[in-house]
Amino acid sequence: MFSVVICLDLVLHTAEAAKTADLTVSNHLRLFDGIQRYPVLAYLTHTASEPVLALGTAHVLFGERRLSKSLDTLVTSLRSGNIIARGDIGELAARLLLLCPRIAASEYDFESKVPLPSITLPVYLKALLGPVLDADFEKAFGSTWVNFHHWIVMSEPLPEVLDINTLANLWARGAAIQCCHNQAYVDILFITYRGSNDPDALFDPAKLSAVHVQVKLKDQPDSSALRRLRPIGLAKHLAETGMPYLVILYT
Repeated sequence: MFSVVICLDLVLHTAEAAKTADLTVSNHLRLFDGIQRYPVLAYLTHTASEPVLALGTAHVLFGERRLSKSLDTLVTSLRSGNIIARGDIGELAARLLLLCPRIAASEYDFESKVPLPSITLPVYLKALLGPVLDADFEKAFGSTWVNFHHWIVMSEPLPEVLDINTLANLWARGAAIQCCHNQAYVDILFITYRGSNDPDALFDPAKLSAVHVQVKLKDQPDSSALRRLRPIGLAKHLAETGMPYLVILYT
């Protein structure tokens, strides 16, 4: 289940991961480690994500109250070692930490037409950080919405300018971005929308913005990291539209 929503990738060349993959497949899954592209049969999406599977997973983990048991199983597996690449554990933990409050804070009803509704950025941050926001922040971001419910991992650095259609597509699919290992200044990015959340309201791509996150997880905090953070991919869009954005630093 976690492979869909937090991009949990096994290190398939190790004995422990191969055993886990075999057990998983024999129980309830099929594992793809590659795919042959057939132009006649395949449909190439604009975003490499599976929103329907992600919503189904959210339903199982949260709607059916299985998160605690599933996390215990995941952590136990990770402690055994060699299941995922050692350098990926910090990023994996950050994705999980950022995703769970997003889903838990939603008044989700998986039987409705909108199974996992958007929440405002202040509501999300309160679920993530607790009651730490001041009145000025709530006023500035009170009508800014968050809707991501799964992650996609980039294989290349983000371009300096992300196309507005790409931003809109990420928002429509509820996909957040885990940047590649050599991405400068930022590790994680998820799209926000400042405007009406009414399903019948006219969608305006100019009102899209983002939350940029950098994950350090060092014993000694990096005091200069915050100054280096900048909105990779959106600087031009934000300058033209005046949309507010947020940066988060995990030291």
